[in-house]
Amino acid sequence: MVLFLVALAPIRLDDVFLYMTFGRLLVNNGGFGLIDPLIFTVADHHWQLWHEWLAYLIYYFTYLSGGFEGLIVFRALLVTAMGLLVWRVATRVGFSPLLRAALLASALYAASPRAFRDRSSAISDLFVVILLYILTHPRITAPGSRLKWFIPLLFLVWMQLHSLYLVGWFLLGLFVLTNFRRDWLGVLGLSVLVTLINPEFIDGVLWPIRAIFHPNWGPLGEITEFQPTLSAEFLDTPYKIFAALFMGLTVIVAALNVKQKGFFPLLVAITLTLFGLRYVRMMSMTGFGCALLIAYCWPSFILKWRLLSSKAADFTARLVALSLVIWLCVSDERGLRFLLHKDPLHPTVPQSAVEFLKALPPGPIFNGWELGGYLAWELNGRQKIAAHGFISDPQLVEKHIYRATVTREGWDEIILRGGVEYVFLRRQIFEESRQAAWIRELESPAWRPIFVDGAAVIFQRVR
Repeated sequence: MVLFLVALAPIRLDDVFLYMTFGRLLVNNGGFGLIDPLIFTVADHHWQLWHEWLAYLIYYFTYLSGGFEGLIVFRALLVTAMGLLVWRVATRVGFSPLLRAALLASALYAASPRAFRDRSSAISDLFVVILLYILTHPRITAPGSRLKWFIPLLFLVWMQLHSLYLVGWFLLGLFVLTNFRRDWLGVLGLSVLVTLINPEFIDGVLWPIRAIFHPNWGPLGEITEFQPTLSAEFLDTPYKIFAALFMGLTVIVAALNVKQKGFFPLLVAITLTLFGLRYVRMMSMTGFGCALLIAYCWPSFILKWRLLSSKAADFTARLVALSLVIWLCVSDERGLRFLLHKDPLHPTVPQSAVEFLKALPPGPIFNGWELGGYLAWELNGRQKIAAHGFISDPQLVEKHIYRATVTREGWDEIILRGGVEYVFLRRQIFEESRQAAWIRELESPAWRPIFVDGAAVIFQRVR
């Protein structure tokens, strides 16, 4: 209950608006077409969208049925499901209520940089935790059990949702390597084969592999979600210390129990730790995955400490949980009252600015990268934009999109020759870049500000 209420928080600028845009294209047109119809900065840009087609439909139909509030509830269900799987493992091995609450709180804090993001990777995070739950369940992994044949079905659905099924392959491969049996080798083989069932057959399987191992990631490493967790500037020091200790604890606990649990938990702990350290975007998967492994491998003698399993400790855990539920039912920032009475979109989402833009004559829009998804969704093809978050070719990003929307180089080439009519920027980006050359261009007589609020700034070219 607490996890569900905590996850009821505003929608920020994210890829969810692009998912809904693509879902609308798929429903209305029966496909996406070969050429990106949203941007003007790259002529005839070929895009590839089929690898997440089911995620687009899920987010689009969730919006149609429940609005932005429905999307928030969906996100909360994903977070709650991951927490529930950790809770079940902790309960199965004998964790007291206090230890279970502490473990879930730790998992949520470790996962917090990504757990509240509205994107298809959140569904993948849940699938990773589901797979780990299956592979650490004694009933499913017991010789002769038929329940393991559910795993290929998991991969069949996963393939249509997000490219992190590759991580699932790797984890399943580790299990087969450390628990070699013919039947599990068959499960692994079938789990690979079923991924060929997708709209683009083998090209659909190979696309994310090619993208991940592209020889030149270029500026993609500068995007916050691809930054190393311990050096990311937007994360504070206490979080970094906690995340490092939490991942380290997982590895230690798994290493100490190799004799009882085998090498699989240790190899998974190392894998999750490496992913978590390398990419911020992996921290939701890492946070809940590590928590599940800690519960699975936790030394049994610690569970018997009276201090942790006493009635007073249980009462304290329940009292804290009840207090959090009450607070989350009356809070304006997140929780039940927020969902029912407050704006579901975060103040950084430029709702008023876009409504103002819709009333103006159409024309190409130069926008910040992070605004592309929201503009694409709201404008619905009425005006072309400069960039959005689904340009996956690193060289293309570096030469055109990233250079245009982040470094703002090539002003004449992109802005003037591209016939840009409006420049649409986040207010924060505008204020932080007041001394930049491209801002001075906007403040010249050739441009005039036509809209300013706390979220966005719009300039129009003077004709």
